[in-house]
Amino acid sequence: MMDQNHGHIVTVASIVGKGAGGKASEYISSKFAAVGLHEAMEMELRALRRTGINMTLVCPALVDTGLFEGAEYRFPRLIPVLHAEDLAADIVDAVLLNEHAVLTPVIASIGVKLKNLLPHKAFDALTDFSGAATMLDNFRGHVYPQRGLTH
Repeated sequence: MMDQNHGHIVTVASIVGKGAGGKASEYISSKFAAVGLHEAMEMELRALRRTGINMTLVCPALVDTGLFEGAEYRFPRLIPVLHAEDLAADIVDAVLLNEHAVLTPVIASIGVKLKNLLPHKAFDALTDFSGAATMLDNFRGHVYPQRGLTH
């Protein structure tokens, strides 16, 4: 890719890589790391003048993969759980259109923008009201029937 100066890198992180939620600090920190790696790679590619290598950052909210089974938004109609097939189609479209980022659903991307605009205490009040800190209260994670374990 580097030798040919051609290609497309897609980093799939999470919306929590752009603004944390509660009760999943290990997961959230890994998503912040993925976003940071993506941004650092973009900068390095620019410095190396590899303008033919494009990058797309994907930061979805909850996706119906079972990973966050039991997680609930306070306002589920406002912040819908995404369908994996729809997200995959959105990623393909983003690559074909060379979009810089996919933050979905739209309300989640608005939340990221508000985090950067609002005073800290105002954003805290907004996340408390939205239930972002408690959405994992009923979290069960993947259930593995053959062992009866959760992960």
